[in-house]
This record gives sequence, C-alpha cells and structure tokens, in this order.
Amino acid sequence: MKCVVVFCIAYVVHIIEYGLRICEEDSLSPNTIVTAAIAFFGSELIICMVKRIWAKEDGAKTEAETETAEKPKEIKRDC
Repeated sequence: MKCVVVFCIAYVVHIIEYGLRICEEDSLSPNTIVTAAIAFFGSELIICMVKRIWAKEDGAKTEAETETAEKPKEIKRDC
C-alpha cells in the first residue's frame, strides 16, 4: 500500500510538471492535463484508503498487525 501511495503522488507530480512545461511553451491552458492526472491517480489513492477502512471494519488484520503476529514468541523454560 505504501509503495502505491508514493508512486501515485510522485507520478502525479511528474505529469503535472511535464504538462505545465509543455503548456507554458505553447501558451495553452493546463486544465485538462492537471485534471486527468489528479483524477486518475487520486481515484487510485481513494481506492487504497477505502480498502484499508473496510479491512479494519471487517476485523481483518492490517499490515502492521500481521507483521507483529508472525514473529515467534519466546518460550520460557524453567529447568
């Protein structure tokens, strides 16, 4: 999940930067490029958020809980 979020934000920034540079050279309005980039990757981020919320409501374990649950517990033995 964290990788998807970082990728979406980085890619949106890259697309917007590139689009603004092209629009500045051609004297065009950057509205369509910015709207399309934010809509597509913004919806991806919303889907990730909704998945995480529904997982918590259903009682499913989150990533942090599964990592802590997989660690073996030490058994104390009195000899």
